[in-house]
Amino acid sequence: NHPFQKITHNRNKGWLKGIGDRRNSFVHTAQADAAIASLEKNDIIILTGPPKSGKTFNAEMLALYYAGNLDFEPIKIDDPEEVEKFYIADKKQIFILLCWMMHINKMSYMD
Repeated sequence: NHPFQKITHNRNKGWLKGIGDRRNSFVHTAQADAAIASLEKNDIIILTGPPKSGKTFNAEMLALYYAGNLDFEPIKIDDPEEVEKFYIADKKQIFILLCWMMHINKMSYMD
């Protein structure tokens, strides 16, 4: 067992329930297909847009799609460095980092 597996399970339980409760509001669009295609090609995507444009909701719906259709474990992280902590090489995982710009700004101030 991976040492952080229990942490990720407990952390994600409430988050995943919330996503499941909101999935009925999701309307599959060409943009969703483009995000899936980009993620399959590049292993990473960044959703950008103005506040309240649906970035978080769409990222969560992508995670739900990958969990439900492709057997990935969705993991919500709060800092980019947590990927190293929770990554398991032989497991299909999708990481969701919200407010990533805050972390970039924090790093640039540290230089």
